[in-house]
Amino acid sequence: MARCRLRFDRIDFKQVGLLRKLLALTGPVVAYISRKIWLHSPYSRSTRGSESALWRLLWMANRFASVLPREKSFEITCEVGWNLKMSLDLSRLTDCLAWTFGAGESEIAYVAARMCNEKSVILDVGATIGTTTLFFAHLASHGKVYSFEPSTNMHKALERNIASNRFSNVRIYPYGLGDRVATGHLECTMAGNPGSAFFVEDSQAPERELQTI
Repeated sequence: MARCRLRFDRIDFKQVGLLRKLLALTGPVVAYISRKIWLHSPYSRSTRGSESALWRLLWMANRFASVLPREKSFEITCEVGWNLKMSLDLSRLTDCLAWTFGAGESEIAYVAARMCNEKSVILDVGATIGTTTLFFAHLASHGKVYSFEPSTNMHKALERNIASNRFSNVRIYPYGLGDRVATGHLECTMAGNPGSAFFVEDSQAPERELQTI
């Protein structure tokens, strides 16, 4: 049997039919149920959870019901598990995945929950909007989380999400980490997916920077 090929291309909400626009009103309910199902399933505690049929089913259900990802910015706030709140923009794939599956990114949460405790010191390099940072802050409640995010827009979203949850154990930095100090810019390999961004060194266009520990 051929494996189901998922779609992540953005959708123009204005171009979808009336019935689907009406169905989008149920999007928050579908997403809430999806997060509950996912976070209580054994697949969410596996490094291969995103390869499961359940992961594909939940993504397709939310893609259809919530019209994901959107072509235009669409901001919404929701609870994403572990009593964490996030402000999401459903035009970004990173946010859409948090909307559907909750905070933590299952394969990372799986490993972190087994290796870290409430007093751990955790580095989140490439934190984007804080999906994993929030989970780390919840996990290391009496420890420290150091988050690094060079993208200006993602850094602002990260700050907003940290503030919404009133975490005092997180410190964020507006640059990336590397094996040496460098300047350059970020390039995204997929439109609407800030998580696909990578650093391109360019001393003539020092928009972003890498630092060392």
